Amino acid sequence: MKAARRVAETAFMLQPKGGKWKETLLYDFCAGQQCPNGWSPEGELLVDASGNLFGTTLLGGTGAGDLGGGTVYEITPGTKDRNAAEHVLYSFCSIENCADGQQPTGALIMNAQGALLGLPKMQSEKRAPYSN
Repeated sequence: MKAARRVAETAFMLQPKGGKWKETLLYDFCAGQQCPNGWSPEGELLVDASGNLFGTTLLGGTGAGDLGGGTVYEITPGTKDRNAAEHVLYSFCSIENCADGQQPTGALIMNAQGALLGLPKMQSEKRAPYSN
């Protein structure tokens, strides 16, 4: 017997249609340990000019550690020919004092060059502050 997949959170879209709202499910994030695509999405979604969504998960990913240190992800919108798809852009480490920090939270912003900027909840003591 196959175990059912637990779903932690969903990304969805609501569109007005005929005086009512129609919900479209974009992506189901998995729940529990060993979720390479991330779980427990956090913060706001960022939308680029092409309609791609960017966000963060508090846990999961393929970084070092049991729970994963969270992810930055992209959801590409679906079309009539294909479903929306989630892609992990980066997985954070979840071991204490990882150089990249862990558990990204809050909103991402995108600069003019298309780079994503955000903040990890837990910062490493090894990480040097940004400088020019």
